[in-house]
This record gives sequence, C-alpha cells and structure tokens, in this order.
Amino acid sequence: MKKQLLIFVLVLTNAFAFCQDTNPELAKYVSFLETQNTSAKDYIINLWKKHDIVILCERNHGEMTQYKLIYDIVSSDYFKKNVGNIFTEIGSISNQKAVLDFTKTDFTDSKEKEKQLLNLYRKIQWNGWSAANFYYFIDKINTLNFSLPADQKINLFVSDVKDPSKENLSSKENFLTYFNGIYKHRDSAMAENIIHVYDSIKLNSSRKKSLVIMNSRHAFSKTFFENDDKNVGHKLIETYKNDVSNVYLNGLAPTLKVVESDKNETYKDYVQRPIQNGKWDASFKIINKESLGFDFKNSPFGNELFDLFPFIKHNYKYKDIFTGFVFYLPLKRHYEAWGIPNYVDDDFIDEFYKQQKFFSEAIGNGEVLKENLKEDYDYNESKYDDYIIIIEEINKWLEK
Repeated sequence: MKKQLLIFVLVLTNAFAFCQDTNPELAKYVSFLETQNTSAKDYIINLWKKHDIVILCERNHGEMTQYKLIYDIVSSDYFKKNVGNIFTEIGSISNQKAVLDFTKTDFTDSKEKEKQLLNLYRKIQWNGWSAANFYYFIDKINTLNFSLPADQKINLFVSDVKDPSKENLSSKENFLTYFNGIYKHRDSAMAENIIHVYDSIKLNSSRKKSLVIMNSRHAFSKTFFENDDKNVGHKLIETYKNDVSNVYLNGLAPTLKVVESDKNETYKDYVQRPIQNGKWDASFKIINKESLGFDFKNSPFGNELFDLFPFIKHNYKYKDIFTGFVFYLPLKRHYEAWGIPNYVDDDFIDEFYKQQKFFSEAIGNGEVLKENLKEDYDYNESKYDDYIIIIEEINKWLEK
C-alpha cells in the first residue's frame, strides 16, 4: 500500500512539474495526447472495422516518409485479408490495365523488372510524373504480390483523368479544349473512376474495403467554392455515406501572403508553414511520440479552425472536414524526393522533349530546354522549402 501511494505521489509530482514547464497555449493538446496510445498504422487499420473506405489525405506529393507508413498499412495481415484495394490520385485511368499487369507480374529478372517499371512510370501521367515515392511504391507492391496467394494480392487502381487522345494532341487549340475541360471537372472524373471500380468490387470481390490516397483538398469531405467541382472526398462520402472515413496525415498548411509581381501589382500567393502556427507539432515534440492516430471528434485538435484552405473565408473546424488525424514522424524527419534514375535517357529524350515542348507552348508555360531535361528529372532529395523557418515556428512554442 505504501509503495502504491508513493508511485501515485510521484506521478502527481511529475504531472505538476510538467504542466508548469508547458506553454499554457499547448496544455490542452499535450494533456489529450498523453492519453492517446494508438499508432498511426493501427488507427487507420481500425477504421476499416467501422467503415469500408478510408481516404488518406497525403502530404506534399513528393514527400517520401508517408509512403513508408502507407506500405506498412497495405502489407499488414489485416489489409491483405480484409481490404486489398488501393485507389490513387496519381496515375491516369488510361494506364489502369498496365499498372495492374505490372503489379501482378512475377519477375525473375530484376533488370527486366526495372526496365518495365521505368517504361510504365514514363506513361503513368501523360505529361510526366517524377515524384519518386510512387515509383518505389509500385515496385514494392509488385514484390509484395509475388509473395502472396492469389486471394491476397493487392489491387492498385490509378484514378486520374484520361490521357489526351490523338485528336486532342493534333493541335494546340484542340489540346487546350481538352485540358481546360477535363481539369475543370477533374475531381468529378476521379470520383466517378473510383466509384465505377469500387461498385464492381462490392459485387464481385470477397474483400469489399478500400484505401483511397488523395492529396490536399481532394480528400476533404466538403467543397469550399459554390458551384465548384465537388472534391473526391466530398463525392465519395455523399455516395457511400457512413461507409467512408477520411484522415489527415500531418504535414504543412498553405499560408497566404501578398507579394509583388514584376509589374508591381499585388496578388495572393502562399507559403507552407506548420498547421496551427506550429502549436500541434510543438505538442507532439513535448510528448515525444512519433506515431499516433485519433478521431478529431471529442479532441481539442478537432475543435480548431480548419487552416488547410485559407483561400476563402469559412468557419469549418477540423472535425467538420476529417474523421481523424494521424501523426507519423515530425516535420524534421520528412523529406521530398523528385526524379527517377534514368527517367530521361538517350532513347527517351527526343520523345519526352517533343511532349514537354508541345505542352509548354500550348499552355504558355515558358521554354523547355532539351539539354536540361536529364538533369531536371534526375533523382534529388530535399527538405521542405523554408525548412529552417518552419522548425523555428515550432520551437518558439517550446521556449520558456
């Protein structure tokens, strides 16, 4: 009894000292986080026990560590046996069969596999896509599938808009008609691509659950502009109701600024900064936990003003836009990687240059230099832009 009393006193003493040292503006977050013990991976997996579709709002397209978490989830026993289906924003629906074929092929020659993967990735989006994370993710899905029985292989469905047709590419005018038309309704097209395949899964597959990976606003449960194309998340939730949950993965928020153009006219631009001015990230730093997941509802995080979309005035809170939040690794451990080894080689450079030149001239996007293409698409890793400023904004909440 004395031993138990001593432990209780020590806990109270430590908690009191902790509260004294914590910035008062962080106290509600820290107190809540200390009660949470579900890892990011387990939180997302547990959502499938209540919902059929989980939408994950990814970070910047090129951020690498998020795909470590995603792969840990999709390679889990639960996912293989009960979910099995992934839908991604990246990858044109025109290349769906090619993606499925690659991920289900048993390669015995590693060089042949690398060659086919590179050829696939050059076509994954019509105008090129150089984020390295998805390239390596496709590779790992293929390797994983090689080790699985037929009824547990992972289905990777790409969902972006159709590639331009030969007629669309016959002139710059035709291409602009295609480009402006299809991207005006891009979210609706992606949502319909997902719905079409998912409805078939529900009818014909023993695994009737799915992971949907969308970037930024595409994962939101609401659409902010009147008469705007509904976000993919909004459309899926509208279609499947309570069968859908969506999750925000910790990253950065766009923060509006006013800058001057060359013509001395002001316009709105944005820089990326920590969400809630760094308070959330500072709170996770205090508790020293690098992987957590929880519902926004009934949490102090969920009651905060939603600051991931500052381009229009609104009163939404995080709990209005997302089901839950997963924190996986602090910002200091995030990094981006763009470019693929040998993406632009001697055999591909002429074709790629012609494509890039046509696209750039059609939309008025500046000159493309053939001699720079190999270097521009070579593999390169970096921290977030303004990394030092981002870290300083977090650390200011930890100063005594």
